[in-house]
Amino acid sequence: MTSKPARAEPQSIDNTALIIAVLAPAAGVIVALFARSAAHKRGERSSTRTVAALSIGVALCLVITGAAVAVVIAWFAATAAATSTLPAVGKELVAFTHTNEIVLIADYADLSTAELNVVAAVVAERLDRAGFAHDEISVKGAGVYVVFPDDATPDEVEQASAVATKTFSATFHPVLAANDSGTVPAPAAAIFDETVCSPAHTIEAVGDNYVACSRDASVKYVLGPIAIRGAQVDDAVAVQTATDLTLNTEATTALESVTTDLLEQQQQPENQLAIVLDGQVISASVVMSVLTDGHLQLVDGPNATPAPAQTLAVHFLLAAQLVTLVEAATTVHD
Repeated sequence: MTSKPARAEPQSIDNTALIIAVLAPAAGVIVALFARSAAHKRGERSSTRTVAALSIGVALCLVITGAAVAVVIAWFAATAAATSTLPAVGKELVAFTHTNEIVLIADYADLSTAELNVVAAVVAERLDRAGFAHDEISVKGAGVYVVFPDDATPDEVEQASAVATKTFSATFHPVLAANDSGTVPAPAAAIFDETVCSPAHTIEAVGDNYVACSRDASVKYVLGPIAIRGAQVDDAVAVQTATDLTLNTEATTALESVTTDLLEQQQQPENQLAIVLDGQVISASVVMSVLTDGHLQLVDGPNATPAPAQTLAVHFLLAAQLVTLVEAATTVHD
């Protein structure tokens, strides 16, 4: 079994070792020269050799001591780097308990245990869609632990980890066509006709337009150019059964522009604004008014519960890269 050590942040202690290693010999040389010069100026010829020998001895002691201190400091730095676990949320990671296992951390984010459980569900969904088998996904301390079957190869584990930690995406588009309604631009017609929606299908670009499917695979869309990107989302918060999005200044202007255009359309689906999350359309709402304040509220139907809202909020945090997933450690078969 081989293990990949956790990622460690740069250690300032390495610089300390380097400084000591350089300054200690220099200090020894300076002491020797100063003692020899002082003796010569006093005319103490008889003691010059004694002082010189003594100063050389002091210099050697400083050199040896400095080198020893530098080695010790460097050893401690290397040990710390090898054992660091990059803790998040102020908690340490726990030990591996399975042969094929990776641990993911929501990097640089103060996520609650409930939010980490949502991250775990998102990771499970990603792996399922990509066809990677997994025995268990759970939250332990600060990490999301993914256990793969015992017969999973190192390459399969590595590929699955890449899928789980791939940058999330979110985009907003005007809807041009949905199933048999609307107008399909000529360049996108062939791909639109050939596309068969499934849970694994992800958005395809056709020039400035896109072919995409709803998450439940029931609706096939042709979408217009990207109006807003996930990186332009400043915050995403679950408030009871709704997900509140706050956009940055640039995206606020873009949202006002696109909703103005869509409001002028008189029929569906051309008056709908689609939100694509991680390659699938999660919403395609009819625009009822011009949105000018940079805020959006997404509600999952009249019978919505808090769980989907929280899941959607974490999705947007990931897509906006306000939260990023990193692989902290791996243990796999040789």
